[in-house]
Amino acid sequence: MFHWVDLRTFCYATEERERVEQALRFASGGDIRSTTAESHYGNPLLLLGSRLDTAEAIVACWNRIVTRDVAAVWREHLEDRVDDSNVFHARLDKQEAYRERIVPATSADVIDLTAKVCAYPAKRETALALLREDLDRRCN
Repeated sequence: MFHWVDLRTFCYATEERERVEQALRFASGGDIRSTTAESHYGNPLLLLGSRLDTAEAIVACWNRIVTRDVAAVWREHLEDRVDDSNVFHARLDKQEAYRERIVPATSADVIDLTAKVCAYPAKRETALALLREDLDRRCN
């Protein structure tokens, strides 16, 4: 269903790196890479990410993340979540992921999820149809 899935989040200076990594690891199920940066105010910032590009890892991640409740939320505004490059965009609540629960984000403290949809022909309408079918199946 996807060529790749990418999950990313920030670890701010006020957060414990191990906890943020634990949240990201729960959501992705994959290895985590990190890059150091500096915030707008000069504070240290860590960018954490996990890129999944094997079918096994992608399916495991998608099955873990897309619960019935999550599928219902994402299905509601699916057209807004898929861009012209057939990339699906969503945000997960980072604090809930630390508690090992998957919840769509309602605040700015998030794990960003992007996933390139395998669609043939590679058209946005095809990608939307594939995602809608999968999310509908998970809602029922």
